[in-house]
Order: sequence, then C-alpha cells, then structure tokens
Amino acid sequence: MHLAVSLNSASDAGQASLTFAELAAFVRQAEAAGVDMIVISDATDGPSSSPFEATTLLAGLATVTDRIGLVASASTLAHQPYNLARRFASLDVISHGR
Repeated sequence: MHLAVSLNSASDAGQASLTFAELAAFVRQAEAAGVDMIVISDATDGPSSSPFEATTLLAGLATVTDRIGLVASASTLAHQPYNLARRFASLDVISHGR
C-alpha cells in the first residue's frame, strides 16, 4: 500500500497564497512521516489561483527532498502537448526519476 497526499497550493480570492518555503516545509514533514508521494494538480480555471505551475513547483520541491514521489497532473487542453512533455521530462531529470 502507498500513501499519497494531494496538495492544493491554490488560494481563494482575498486569501494569501502559500509561499514556496511553507510548501517545502509541509512536503519535508510528509516525507519524514513516511508519505510515499505528493500529488499536485495544475489548476487552470476557477476562482482560486496559485502562483505556481505544478511541474515547476515539483521541480523545486525535488531540490529540498530526497525520497518522496512527485506527481503532477496537467491537461493537454490547457497546455501545448510538446511543451507539457518537455516540462515533465525536465521534472524527471531534476527529481532523478521521482
């Protein structure tokens, strides 16, 4: 059995977004607690917003963690498939396959 945490970095209107430092601290705590993977969705619509794009955020989190899996979801309707594939390939290299 694997344990995953879905992390929503978006905030509602009028609410402060989480900083990278806050997100990194949360993910490091999850890793220390034995969580197997973090899942981040790339939200492209709706009233909530995030300053982070999912694959870029996970690439940053890869630099401050050692073992936890890093999973992003993104839509090919909102992103050009070629560019999306390049972002996922970059995440794979930066995270050493995590």
